[in-house]
Order: sequence, then structure tokens, then C-alpha cells
Amino acid sequence: MTLRELEGQYSVLFEMAEEGNIDPQIMKDTLECVDYEFEQKAEAYATIIDTLAGEVDTIDKEVARLTEMKRTRKNNIDYMKKALQRAMITADKKKFKTNFHSFSIRKNAPSLDNVDSFKVPDEYMVVTKTVNRTELLKAVKANPEAFEGIASLKQTESLVIK
Repeated sequence: MTLRELEGQYSVLFEMAEEGNIDPQIMKDTLECVDYEFEQKAEAYATIIDTLAGEVDTIDKEVARLTEMKRTRKNNIDYMKKALQRAMITADKKKFKTNFHSFSIRKNAPSLDNVDSFKVPDEYMVVTKTVNRTELLKAVKANPEAFEGIASLKQTESLVIK
């Protein structure tokens, strides 16, 4: 029986109990049976959740490993390009071809260097407003009426499996 079907059985039982259409002993026996199935289903869910959580940890470790491998490869590429560029400049070979590749040294587009942001005129500055959610939460908790229409509190629930 699925978890959804068990939920449905609980609903039907509670409805029958509210209407008074069920013998209390039958209600007790049926509830015990449904409870047992529900607990077995919950245990199966917890086992699957544990397995999936373990897989997530393994995936996180693999992502970290691959990220580090990617970073190392990029660093190697950058080092090799700089070494080749330095060698080409030293050898005064700024442009040449081989059977498989063409090599050249070109000037890149101009970019800014050593910008003192305190001296830059306001017309070139961008101001970004962000909400300090931690401080706002404290303020709303202290005085919810003051923030009506601006922010509100919500309280959610979560499942804990130990």
C-alpha cells in the first residue's frame, strides 16, 4: 500500500469516527493495522532517504574533486600559455604557423587598472541596495506592526528523522 493510500485510510477512519458510524473496537483494531503499515512505510522511506543522503555526500565529494581537477587544468593551461608567450617574445617570433596550429601575439582590448573607487566621480558609480535579512528578521520579530505591508513572518515545519 502506498503512503497516499494510507493517508486516505486515515482520512476515512477519522471521518467515520466523527460521524459515529463505527464500533470503537473495530476503529481501534483498524487504526492499529493502519498504524503498523504506516510505520513500516515510514521506516522504508527513512532507509531510502538515508541511502540518497549518502549518495548526495558522495556526489558532493566528486564535484569537489572534479572542481579541483578543473582548476588545476586551467592553471596548467595558463602557465603553459604564458611560458609559450614569453618564449615567443624572447625569440622575437610574434607570428608563425606549423602543420597543425597558427601562433601569434596580439594586443588585447584596453582595460582599467588600479581604480581608486573613492576618487571616481559619482556618475560612474553603481549603487546596489540589498536587504540585510538577518537584521530585518530581528526587527520584524520585535515589532511586526511597524513592517506591515513591507515584510511578514512565516513559520514552517520540517521532518526530522533520527
